[in-house]
Amino acid sequence: MNPLSIPPELWVEIFKEVDLWSTFRLSAVMATCRTFAHIARPLHLATCYFAPHGLKSNIDEPRKLCVLASPAEEQKTIERLDFWTSEAVAPLVRHCVVKTWLAEAQPTGYGVVIDDTTVPPLLDLFIGRLHWLSQLRSLALQNVVLTAPLVASIYRDLPHLEELSIQIWRRQMPISFACPDLGSGPRVAKFSITTDEFRPRPATSELLAPWLPLLTSTHLQEIKLDSRSHDWRISDIPVLSSVKTVELDIRGLGAADEENVLALSQKFPSVRNLHFSTDSRVSEPMAAACAALLRRATKLRIGHQALRFFLPRAQTLLELDVDSSPDSSPTVTRLIAHLNNNQFSTITTFLCEVWLTYTAPPSTSGLTAILGCFPHLRHLNMSFRVARLWHKDDSQVSFGVLDSLISAVFPPTITTIVVFASGLGHTPSSQRIPRSLPYGDGIVADSLCTENAGTVPHQVPVVGYSSSRGVEQEKKIVPIATIKFM
Repeated sequence: MNPLSIPPELWVEIFKEVDLWSTFRLSAVMATCRTFAHIARPLHLATCYFAPHGLKSNIDEPRKLCVLASPAEEQKTIERLDFWTSEAVAPLVRHCVVKTWLAEAQPTGYGVVIDDTTVPPLLDLFIGRLHWLSQLRSLALQNVVLTAPLVASIYRDLPHLEELSIQIWRRQMPISFACPDLGSGPRVAKFSITTDEFRPRPATSELLAPWLPLLTSTHLQEIKLDSRSHDWRISDIPVLSSVKTVELDIRGLGAADEENVLALSQKFPSVRNLHFSTDSRVSEPMAAACAALLRRATKLRIGHQALRFFLPRAQTLLELDVDSSPDSSPTVTRLIAHLNNNQFSTITTFLCEVWLTYTAPPSTSGLTAILGCFPHLRHLNMSFRVARLWHKDDSQVSFGVLDSLISAVFPPTITTIVVFASGLGHTPSSQRIPRSLPYGDGIVADSLCTENAGTVPHQVPVVGYSSSRGVEQEKKIVPIATIKFM
């Protein structure tokens, strides 16, 4: 079949998948023929990256501003900006990421430190060119210096902006800025404002203040923030009934922050999807402050330390995802302790990553205890990460996981099982756990159940399993299914 006979809309969807892996692959697609070049060009030029300045780390000190020391490097950066803001390219750009470079990762003498109050010249140049990118749908500002002209340009020059993500530089100065009436300005549906500052500090309204006009009850659907980015006890933000997804960072908070979190939780009466970033300092009073959010949530992602405090308050929860960031992945024993032998009858989907040691695969009783907390579970998605010894064959750990899984007692409602096991460092973070059931991220292949012994009233359609050694074998789980190793 002639590939050019396929409708262009289908090629666009195919090329989007190519673009997920590398824009260089799209360059190869565009070089294939004129038709492919015409179809792939908008995708190839959809995202631009620009780094107007750098940051230099010092021990026990916040990062300091850096600018390029070499006029030649500065000219290359200007030429890159000229390309992206040119008349031919700028109308095709839909996503822009403005980020910083790390001075310590560059050759000696690459950057020079400047005063924190000085606006880097390349940032000023970018602000002056931003109006050329008027078709932007998303903008990410990662640790760049925020200035009043930059904020004003976002409101004035980006009328189609739908997603705004801001990571605040730790030494960011307050912005003196009069928020405009949006008029024909951006209607942001996804808004994120975060900081890498987790040390205890009081709530402040300085970080969020310039962006308050974007928080509207008619357009905003998703929000991600550090609760300390605003004093929510001040009645300057309306109730945001349109927001369905809230991601809230409550790490490093103490008793003094509970009242502010309580006020924040009243602003989102329609929330359904919740993600809390937590640490070991999370407490029962903090869970009580979040009760209004938990009461309405149907999906919850949270660290294992907070399970015993937060889960009993989530009475309508359908999906639980135990957060598996590097500092919060539980062992089986800790997970059992935090679930506290309670039963959560509304939860039908459970996603979790657990840590194992080479000598201690999960026990059958441990897995059964976890599964017993979800009597109506339908979808199970578990990833086992092994602290692997490099001179050992980690496939025996994989088989240990499988043996325990075979013998574990599953709820009678189970319909989907996805299991992934890997040695530490073997799996890219983007492939940590399949996020969609029954398949996800290419980890679990098309492994359909081929047998049913007929002794149970249902059939488990998918059981995926992956070993970091790539072992391929078939093994029978009686009486439910056939397992295929990926």
